[in-house]
Amino acid sequence: MSLEAEIERILGVAVSGRTGLSGGCVGEVCRVELADGRCVVAKLGGPGSGLETEGWMLDYLAQKSFLPVPHVFHADNNLLLMSFIESGGTLDGSAQEHAAELLADLHGVTAPRFGLERDTLIGGLAQPNQQADSWRDFFRQQRLLYMGGEARRAGRLPGGIFKQLEKFAGKLEDWITEPEHPSLIHGDMWGGNRNSRLFAAGRRSAVQQYANTDATEPADEIGFVEGADVVVSRFHGLSPVAGTELAPMLRNEGVTTVVVAGVSLNVAIPNTVFDLVNGGFQVVVPTDGSVSTVAGYGEQVLEHTLAYVATLTDVATLVEAWSQMSREATG
Repeated sequence: MSLEAEIERILGVAVSGRTGLSGGCVGEVCRVELADGRCVVAKLGGPGSGLETEGWMLDYLAQKSFLPVPHVFHADNNLLLMSFIESGGTLDGSAQEHAAELLADLHGVTAPRFGLERDTLIGGLAQPNQQADSWRDFFRQQRLLYMGGEARRAGRLPGGIFKQLEKFAGKLEDWITEPEHPSLIHGDMWGGNRNSRLFAAGRRSAVQQYANTDATEPADEIGFVEGADVVVSRFHGLSPVAGTELAPMLRNEGVTTVVVAGVSLNVAIPNTVFDLVNGGFQVVVPTDGSVSTVAGYGEQVLEHTLAYVATLTDVATLVEAWSQMSREATG
């Protein structure tokens, strides 16, 4: 069943159009226009996406607080269907004050024990909430040690640091006092890519990078091959590595060396190289495989920054090396 048909089945109203939206973290998000003039938001997932849990979390916040969360029409792991909330576009002083008041009110919601009646999510990561009588016990077991263990299993936290985390968790009494009572908190307050001039310029651009539009498709000149090449979606931040599945996918394929090229040497290329190096990969940067926005600046970044952490070469040498490997393999 198509998305439009599924939405019509749920709401009883035909779909007249849809437009991709940015954000979403774990899945594609779009604004859906209905034949009766209303707009809703559809977030798409699949098995294990956690969208059903996300819908429950929104309902819980709606019931327990005055936060302006969207109404949930439908929630399962394939589709989360919500009301559309119009944005004012700017987070000015009065809006920030109102947000602070709403959060303070949220923290006024109490409960007999720390934790929650069911496990939840933070982004795409499962978040256990087994209830406890002590905040220190809950924070130790369900946040510090659990999250640290997940990071270690994913290869993102060295064993030595995890041992330090265990040592710290064993001494929480020295650092954290027990609160008078549990309070309901919202786990993240992401900036939504509004915290830099670069993001501000992007919001003003005539071309908006909405999912499933030409603006987010690989450029024709790249020569994308369907079924052979892979696109890894990114809904926030500046790096194609941090907050995406790229590094685990590379490790699963046995990749140890990554070639980085593209736009630009001002921000994205250094950011990507640093994230890959920090993740334990060897990195190769072809000096004629990327550009910068100011003449001469790119050469300085290559010589005085990337040369210290990556192997610099050129496209012709790289192609010859790959061709030689191919000849030897078919030899």
